Amino acid sequence: MTQPIGTKKSGFRWLLISGVSFFLLLGLTILLTEVFGLPEEASYAIGIVVVMASNFLFCRYYIFEAGSESFFKQLGGFLAGTIVFRPLEYLTFLGLHTGLGLDYRLTVAVVSVGALVAKFFTYKRFVFRRPASSPAMT
Repeated sequence: MTQPIGTKKSGFRWLLISGVSFFLLLGLTILLTEVFGLPEEASYAIGIVVVMASNFLFCRYYIFEAGSESFFKQLGGFLAGTIVFRPLEYLTFLGLHTGLGLDYRLTVAVVSVGALVAKFFTYKRFVFRRPASSPAMT
């Protein structure tokens, strides 16, 4: 059996791929809108789908190195995580901004960082975990 990748290594990879995903979404949205003439809404929607698919593959094969586990089980867990996290992020934004009156820019930053950390540990622990023959390295 393979040993789970350490938290530091996978955490660094998570941050790296998060940055790549941001620029991929931005670039793809601009490309589809400016070069191919698609409406902004359609371009962004296509970008989201491409980024979600690439994020899943990056998580599976690069960030958590869990490619030997069930593809469809991991895909289901990843999609379930997305379905749960996005509304929670929005509700947290509403609570902090609308409820407590925090500035929307600060709220976006706080919610985004919190979600980044929460998703990392959720996906690492529940979706892309690998059986280990010995304890994980940290």
